[in-house]
Amino acid sequence: MAWYRREDYDAILRIMTDNQNLPESFDAWFAYAEQCEKKLKRAKDILLCVPSLTPERFPSSAGRMA
Repeated sequence: MAWYRREDYDAILRIMTDNQNLPESFDAWFAYAEQCEKKLKRAKDILLCVPSLTPERFPSSAGRMA
């Protein structure tokens, strides 16, 4: 699960080709991400959060995260 920083969220939305699948605001994304995290932990699923995925690193890491 990509974990975005507030200051990078708008730039990430501009970069992503599937940005229509993400909430328009960081606050809405963060609330959703926290809900997903809790749900996965309750199900005892393995969760890997990629901390602070920045706009600068996103294009180079996108292919590895498929």
